[in-house]
Amino acid sequence: MIVTQEINLNIIPGGIKPRIRVSQYDNGTRVLRFVLYRGTEKYTTSGLTAQIRGTKPDKHGFVYNATYSNGVVTADLTQQMAAVAGDVECEIILMESSANVLGTANFILEVEKAAVGDETIV
Repeated sequence: MIVTQEINLNIIPGGIKPRIRVSQYDNGTRVLRFVLYRGTEKYTTSGLTAQIRGTKPDKHGFVYNATYSNGVVTADLTQQMAAVAGDVECEIILMESSANVLGTANFILEVEKAAVGDETIV
């Protein structure tokens, strides 16, 4: 079963970054749906593309394409996003083209350590 988690995200810098709790090694089990705001107004424009970028606690990063439609960015939670336990600093990048970044919105994936890790002998 795939769970869709909806998060309100402000593209104006400042304030407290939303924290999204996930389990280590989650892969293909959750869809993240970000509803974008500019202050108190819903942010809607057309013709944009989106990416989710992040840096894990082990200092390795990731970049994944996401879907943008009518003020909502949607992305699957991938294995690499949740590979390392701890706080993963992330941002959504909104672009008109690969060279023209319109805005970013930051959030934190709070990856909870798995009870049984890859290195655990079972």
